[in-house]
Amino acid sequence: MDDLQVNRRLVIPARDIQMEAVTGSGPGGQRRNRVRTKVVLWFDLEACQALGPHRLARLRTRLGHRLTAGGKLSVAC
Repeated sequence: MDDLQVNRRLVIPARDIQMEAVTGSGPGGQRRNRVRTKVVLWFDLEACQALGPHRLARLRTRLGHRLTAGGKLSVAC
C-alpha cells in the first residue's frame, strides 16, 4: 500500500495504516458466510508522527468513540 496523501501538507505513512478483509455479518445467504466481503481499515493514531499534537487531539475528540483502547481508529466498509 502507498502512503495516503490527505492534502498538500498532510501525508499519512502506509506503515500506520493496515487493511484486513473479513467475513461480513448480516443477511446474504450461505455465500456471505464463506466470502470475505468486508474490509476493515485500521489507522494507528498513536504511532502516526505525521499528525502532530493539534491534529491528534482533534481526532481524539471527534472520533474518540471509534478508537480502540490502543488508540487505533477502525473504519469498516
